[in-house]
Amino acid sequence: MTAMFYMMSINILKTILPYFAKDIGATEILISHILYIGFLAFAFFSPVAGRISDYFGYKKTIVIAAIIEALLLSMYVLVSNYMELLIIRMLQALFEVLLSASFLHLASTYAKRTGIYIGYLRIAQALGMATGPLLVFVISTFSHKEFILLSSFLCLAPLSTLLLEEPETNRDGKDGMHIIKYVTRRELVPLYLCAISEVFSVSVLFFIYRCGCNREI
Repeated sequence: MTAMFYMMSINILKTILPYFAKDIGATEILISHILYIGFLAFAFFSPVAGRISDYFGYKKTIVIAAIIEALLLSMYVLVSNYMELLIIRMLQALFEVLLSASFLHLASTYAKRTGIYIGYLRIAQALGMATGPLLVFVISTFSHKEFILLSSFLCLAPLSTLLLEEPETNRDGKDGMHIIKYVTRRELVPLYLCAISEVFSVSVLFFIYRCGCNREI
C-alpha cells in the first residue's frame, strides 16, 4: 500500500507536469526535457541509490528521502519559470530513484522468496502508476497546484516504514571513492546496458504518446 500511494503521488505529478510547464511558458521541446530527466536519473543514479540504501539502511533512506521529496513536490507551486522547474525536477528525480531502490531493498530483506515479493511490489507500483493519472481525470475540478499539493501529501506514505524493524546494516566503505569503485565494477556493465536500453526504449514510447496528447489538446 505504501508503494502504491507513493507511485500514485509520482504519477499524478507526471500527468499534470506537461500542462503545468505549459502554463509557465515552456515549449514542447522544453517540456520533453523536463519529463526526460526522470528516465536519465533512473538510468544513471540507480546503482548509487542502491549503495546509499545499503549503507544507511532502507528505513532511514526511505524516511529521509520521502520527507525531502514531499517538500520538493510542494515547491512546484512556487515555480514561476522554466529554470526553477528544471532544478526542482532534477532534485526530485534523484530522490525518486533513491526511494525506488530502497523499496526493492526492503522487499528483498523481508522476502524468503525474493522473486514473488518483488512481484508483489511491482503490482503495487503498477496500481499506483495507473490510479495516479486516473485521479487527475476523475477529479477534474482540481487546479494544477491542488494536484501538486495532493501529490506532496501522498508522497509521505513511505513514512509507514518507521513501523518496521530493520536488521542492522553493515556500513562498509564510508568514503566516496569506495562507492565509485563499487558501481564501476566490470561485472555490472551488462546489467547497466540492459537497464539503460530498457529505460530509453520505454522513454521513446512515452514521449511519442505525450507529444501526441499535447498536440491534440
